[in-house]
Amino acid sequence: MGTKAVWIRPNITFECNRHCPHCYVRTVRKDIRGTTMDINTVDQLIKKYREHVEKYGSSKYSSLRFLGGEPLLELEKVKYMINRFKIITPDIEFGIFTNSLLVDTKLAEWCRDNKVWIHVSLNDLSFETYNEKLKLLYDVGCPSHPYVVLTERNLNHLKEIFAITWKFTDRCQTKHEYGKIDDKSLTLYDEKVYEAVKYCLDTDKIFNPQFFYEQMPVYWIKEFRHMCGTRYFVIDPNGSVAWCFCRNDSIGNIWDEDFDFIENMKKFNPPEFHYKMVPECQDCEVKLICGGGCPIQRHYKWGRYDKPTPFCETNKKTLPLMIEMRDRWLVDNPHPYPELIGTLCAGEPTKPNRSMVKKWWNSIGLEMQQKVSKSAGLFMWFHFKKFEYLTKDYQEALEGYYAREVWVDPYELPQEAKEMA
Repeated sequence: MGTKAVWIRPNITFECNRHCPHCYVRTVRKDIRGTTMDINTVDQLIKKYREHVEKYGSSKYSSLRFLGGEPLLELEKVKYMINRFKIITPDIEFGIFTNSLLVDTKLAEWCRDNKVWIHVSLNDLSFETYNEKLKLLYDVGCPSHPYVVLTERNLNHLKEIFAITWKFTDRCQTKHEYGKIDDKSLTLYDEKVYEAVKYCLDTDKIFNPQFFYEQMPVYWIKEFRHMCGTRYFVIDPNGSVAWCFCRNDSIGNIWDEDFDFIENMKKFNPPEFHYKMVPECQDCEVKLICGGGCPIQRHYKWGRYDKPTPFCETNKKTLPLMIEMRDRWLVDNPHPYPELIGTLCAGEPTKPNRSMVKKWWNSIGLEMQQKVSKSAGLFMWFHFKKFEYLTKDYQEALEGYYAREVWVDPYELPQEAKEMA
C-alpha cells in the first residue's frame, strides 16, 4: 500500500442520542464530549485529504468512515463530506458507524445508491431493534456490517447475536470493551467468545472471517497486516488528529499549515499494533494474526506496550477456530488468490506485475474475461479498473460489483483461465 492509503475516521460529532454506560466517549474521551465539527473544519479536512492525494497519489485501499458520538445527527455534513471525497477519490470505501436509531428507508436507499456501508453498532441496543434495523438494510439492499461491542450483556448473549446477524448478513465485527480487563471480565470473555465462535462453526454460520474476531485480518495468516499506528487517523471536531479513536494524545491538527498525515504519524511514532515489540509473542503460532493485541488494551493492563494482550490465552485457542472459519469460507466463496494472484503477482498480492497481468488478460479473450469476472470481479476491480487496456464491455460488467473484499461471489474461477495463467 505504500504511503498512499489512509483510513480517515472523522468524529463528526460527540453528541449522541443514547448514553451507553461503557462508551469510550463517556470514559476515555470525556474531555471533548458534546462537541461537533463545524463546516469550516469539515472543509479543512477535505483540503488536507486532497493535498495528501496530490502528494502521495490515490489508493483504493483508503477509506472514510464516520465515528462519534452519533454521526447521523450531522447527516448533511456526512453526505457533504462523502460527496467531496468522491470527487477526489471515487473508488475508496465509505462507511457510517451508527447505533442505527436514525436509520430509515430513505437513508438506507441513499447509502445503497452511493455505496456507503452502514456499520450498525450493537452496544446496549435492544436485540429487537438490532433485528429490525438489519432487516431494513437487508430489504433495501444497503451494504451493512454490524459491529458488536463485547460488553457483559453482549458476551452472555453472543450466540443469539450471531444468530440474528446471520439472518441478514455474513459480515460482522466484534471488539472488546475498552478498559474492561479485571479478572472476572477476562474469564467471561474467554468462555463466551470461544463458545460463540465454536457455535458458528458447529451450526454452519460461516461469517466472512475478515475482522470478525477482534477486527483481526484473518485472510492473511502468513503476512502481518494491522494498520494501527501507521495509517489510521481519527479527527476530532476541533481538527486534532489521533492515532486511535479512544486516545486523546494528538499527532497534530489539520489546521496546522504543515500538517501531513504520513509525516505527522512518523514524527509522533505511536506504539504499533505489532508482535515484534512484545517479547512473549515471538514464538507464538498466531502472532501474524494477533500482532500482540490492541496496544491500548495492553497499556490499560500493564501500563506499557511491550506486553501481550490481556486476551492472549483466548486468542491462542480462538484463532485456530477463525482459521478454520476462513478455510470453510473460501470453499463456498472461491477466488483466484492462491492460483491466479500468486502466479501473476510473483508472491506479492498487493503489487501485481502489470505487464504479466496484461499479457494474461489479453490472451484469454472477451468470453473468458466475462467468465473470470464472475469469480474474480473484485480482484479485477482493484487491479484493473484504472488500466487503459480494459475493454468497455468489461468495465461495464464490473459496475455491478461492490464490496471491499474479493471473496464475495459464489462462482468458480474457470479452470481454463487458471491453466492460461
